[in-house]
Amino acid sequence: MTKVRMFLCKIGLHKWSRKTFIDYGPTSNVKTWRRYCKICGKRQTWVQAKGDKKWFRGN
Repeated sequence: MTKVRMFLCKIGLHKWSRKTFIDYGPTSNVKTWRRYCKICGKRQTWVQAKGDKKWFRGN
């Protein structure tokens, strides 16, 4: 079964963990979000402005 999962990771179908964020304190205006693939360990990181509420509405 692990060979099938590794193949899925190779073609880009990862099993992502829950999103977590890193807050750099009250003076920073950005959050860094991170998640990783539970199978191959690939990490994905993106930055979002704290005041940006569009992401939470789904747009």
